Formats: sequence, C-alpha cells, structure tokens
Amino acid sequence: MQRLRLRGRSDRISRGWRTDGGAKTTRQSQVPKYYAQVGVSASRELYDWHRAVLQGQIQRKTGVIILLDDSGAQAVRWVFTNAWPSKWEGPDLCAKGNDVAIETLVITCESIELVS
Repeated sequence: MQRLRLRGRSDRISRGWRTDGGAKTTRQSQVPKYYAQVGVSASRELYDWHRAVLQGQIQRKTGVIILLDDSGAQAVRWVFTNAWPSKWEGPDLCAKGNDVAIETLVITCESIELVS
C-alpha cells in the first residue's frame, strides 16, 4: 500500500477587542510525506539513499508518482520536489507463511503537486 499524506492545521486569530474567540485560518503545518511500500528486491537504491541521509549527506530529489488504471494507462500523476527519505523500515523477519517481504520508505518533500 502506498499513501500520500498532506496535513493542515487551523489556527485561531485574535482580533483584539472581539470576545467570540476570533476568526480561524488554515495553514500547512507539516511537510508533505509519501509512504512507499514495495517488495524487497536486489536493488539497494532506496536503502542507500536513506543511509546517506543518516550520515549527513542529504540528497534532495524530484520525483513522479503515477497512478495507473486497470488497463495500465496513466490515470493521475503527482510530482514531488526537494524530497529526501526520512524513514526506512525493513521487512518483517518472519519465516512463517508465504507473505511477500515489504520495505517501507517515507519520503518527505517540500511540495507535492497534482499535475494530471
């Protein structure tokens, strides 16, 4: 499962003499995050990108998320900018069952834009 998560926050604005608690406004309070869950493969690209961040070598990247319809054609496209991996989780290490090993990478970015 993969998720895009954008959160906002409402703040109360004081209007001085008003006694009704003031007006409310909204603002983005957290940076956008993309939660990617993928099957473990031989590729180390995502893991190494996160590892570099942990060692202080932040490599911000721009990327594209494409949602496909049932026929495999593009349905929706998002572009994220100035992104870096903020969390990596390896797969559950349980030998029981036939579950696919899944790793999770949380990509934090400055913006996510819906482009189509």
